[in-house]
Amino acid sequence: MAKAQHAKDSLMADSLLILEDEDALAQELERHFSGKGWDVEVAGRLSSARDILTSQRLQPLW
Repeated sequence: MAKAQHAKDSLMADSLLILEDEDALAQELERHFSGKGWDVEVAGRLSSARDILTSQRLQPLW
């Protein structure tokens, strides 16, 4: 998982990108973190995660 912040606006909700290829686990993680107020995106493959990061202009925190 990589926590990311929106590059344009630091006032936006924190975003969480979940990279998980097991659907049931990914759905449970998404449900849990969404319930905690996170803006959650789920990717099942590295290429999908890369697309999400670039299309939404998210910057990973390392």
